[in-house]
Amino acid sequence: MAVAANFAPTLRELSRRVLRPAGIEVRISTGSSGQLFAQIVQGAPFEVFFSADAARPRELEERGEGVAGTRFTYARGVLVLSRASRSDARHLAIANPKTAPYGQAAREALTALGLWSSLESHIVRAESAAQVLQHVTSGSAALGFVALAQVRALPEAQRGSMWLVPAALYAPIDQQVILLQRGAAHPAARELLELVRSSAARAILVAQGYELIEEARVGEH
Repeated sequence: MAVAANFAPTLRELSRRVLRPAGIEVRISTGSSGQLFAQIVQGAPFEVFFSADAARPRELEERGEGVAGTRFTYARGVLVLSRASRSDARHLAIANPKTAPYGQAAREALTALGLWSSLESHIVRAESAAQVLQHVTSGSAALGFVALAQVRALPEAQRGSMWLVPAALYAPIDQQVILLQRGAAHPAARELLELVRSSAARAILVAQGYELIEEARVGEH
């Protein structure tokens, strides 16, 4: 499956505690949502796509690359500004706003605060939210915008400090999943989607740092 970088640690936890006990083994490829979307369109053999936005799963459904009626919002992301424990760097890392929803949210927040223009020359653009976190934990960037769930997944000694970005500063990060055509005939892929909606899975999502929204059943929009 193709998995947005911010969600990969949480999906691995879901795999360990929910999917594997149900007999489902997963193989994960991670990257920015935009990168993964491009790979799917180009024929990459993924069966399920966990995006960090709603627009790309919707477009895949419209293009016929995704199975109609299987798309739903599995979580709402929470943006934080993570600070390195120790760093002499003066750079701020964000994921590429063109391909990574958390990078787009970071740009929206900085723009709303009136800081984008003054900080742009100090910004390091990473390929994904996972790469942003690598910059911060390594100290190559002093600060970075990532998902709350990514920080919570770190060992405590690596977490540094963080600022919870007010939700009013950026558009909601509604993360959607969709069954792709290559997985349409695979019962385990469909079962996986149902398990992600289970109470056990939703509890893990909340504990990891995501918010949940009331969502129509699979197949409704």
